[in-house]
Amino acid sequence: MDTLTNEEHTGEIDWKRVRILLIVGIVSAVISLAGNMILGWGRMNSYAAGLELMFNKYRGISTGRIVLSSVLGLAGMTGSGICCFAVYRLIAPGSSSQASAYKAGIFGIIALGGAGVHLPYCAAVYVYNHMYEIEAETALWEALQYAVYFMLPAFGLFLVFYGILICVQAWAFWKESTPYPKWCAVFTPFISVFVLLIMKMLGGAPLFEALADGWLSIGFIWTFAGLLAMSRKAESGNF
Repeated sequence: MDTLTNEEHTGEIDWKRVRILLIVGIVSAVISLAGNMILGWGRMNSYAAGLELMFNKYRGISTGRIVLSSVLGLAGMTGSGICCFAVYRLIAPGSSSQASAYKAGIFGIIALGGAGVHLPYCAAVYVYNHMYEIEAETALWEALQYAVYFMLPAFGLFLVFYGILICVQAWAFWKESTPYPKWCAVFTPFISVFVLLIMKMLGGAPLFEALADGWLSIGFIWTFAGLLAMSRKAESGNF
C-alpha cells in the first residue's frame, strides 16, 4: 500500500521509538559537529588556492586535536546515519517504495560518512602536518595525491547516497507520505549546503571556518530537531 490516510499512517508508527531516535540523532550530530569544529578551527591563508588552501588551514594543529576530531566525527556521523531510521519509520507506512530508496541512502551515510569521509580527511591532515616538518613542498604534494586518489572517490560516492537521502525525504514529505504536512519537507539535511555557502562567504574567521567544516552535521541537527519539534502535532494530526 503506497498511500494511507493520516490517521491510518499515524497509527502504524511507533512514535516513542521515533522520538528516541531523533533525540539520539541530535546528540550524535552535535558530537560530529564538535569533532568537525575541533579540526576546522583555524584561519585560511588567502594566498593559497584549491586543495592547498584546504590543507593550509590545518597546519600546526596538534596530533591530539586530529585524533579527537577523528573519534568524535566517526562516532557522531555514524550515529547520525543510524538515527535516520527515524525518518525511515515515518515514511515506510505511507510508501514502501520511497522507504526502500531512503534506506539505501541511509546505508551509504552509515558506511561512508564517518569511516569513508571524515576519518580519511583527518588522516590526510595528520600526514600533511607531520611531513611538513620535514619538507613543506613534499608534504603538500603527498597530501594532495592522497586526497585525489583516496578521499575524493569516497566523498563522491558519499554525495550520491547523501543526494538520494535528501531527495527521497523531501519528495516523501512533499507527497504527504508521512503524517507531517508537506511544508515539513524543509527539514532535510540539504540546509547544510546553504550553511556551507554562507560560512564560506563570511569566511576567514576561525569560527566561520570551523562551522564550514561542520556543514553536514548542522544539516542533520536541523533535520532531527525540526522533526522532533513537530512530532507531537504530527502524531495527533493537529496542524
